[in-house]
Amino acid sequence: ENGGFGPLEAVPDAGCEFLFWTGDVPYGLATNNPLQYACTVPRSIRPVFRTVEAPLTRTWKVANDSTIGDWLNPANWLPAGNIPGKADDVVIGSGVCWVSNYVEVASLTVNGSGILRVAARTTPNNARTSVDTANHLPYSGTRQEEAKVIVHGDLVMAGTAQMGIGAPKQGYHTSLTVEGDLLLTGANRLLIAAGPLRDPFTHATGTCAVRVNGHCEVATGSWIYPVSDYYTGGSVRFDLNRLLVAGGG
Repeated sequence: ENGGFGPLEAVPDAGCEFLFWTGDVPYGLATNNPLQYACTVPRSIRPVFRTVEAPLTRTWKVANDSTIGDWLNPANWLPAGNIPGKADDVVIGSGVCWVSNYVEVASLTVNGSGILRVAARTTPNNARTSVDTANHLPYSGTRQEEAKVIVHGDLVMAGTAQMGIGAPKQGYHTSLTVEGDLLLTGANRLLIAAGPLRDPFTHATGTCAVRVNGHCEVATGSWIYPVSDYYTGGSVRFDLNRLLVAGGG
């Protein structure tokens, strides 16, 4: 019913840790535990846990485009048996990796022919469509209000790798924070879609925030596609320390 809800607490088993909530997550609350919010619409929210491990490098193991693999499936990662944690270095070198609403890692490398889609869906046949088209669809079947990517170190793209955060005509807001460098070094495509204008998201603040504390470098043949909201004109706002765009980038 309408009104307050919570607190809802995710309690991990011994040897496990809570990472974030997924599903119909209210804005800004993906990592709040306990979770408390004003309940104005029905929501289905699920906690994401993983086994506690020391920081290491986790590599995506799905090698082809015929299957769009789930980031939250431990069977899709090497070493086997766990999903990436906040202090892990992540490498996606092939195949298509999908995650619904939240990514937080120490560093992220998307290279080779790897594809990472955050809060966007596609079919395997359209997975490599790199520009703003109807083949990139917003995440459906949820009332989520935000999709967030946090990289505490560098985000490096190489080869023909692609990464998409959000999709055209989405109803949620998005953000990308890179505390190190954002480097597009090959023939890469980085698509970032904004959400609708809605208090407190204005034309001045933007409806998608991209912040890079280090260098943002776009090599020859690489592209960053910022997609404004179709209906309200909400746009992607970039806060960059230094931007270097090569000829042909």
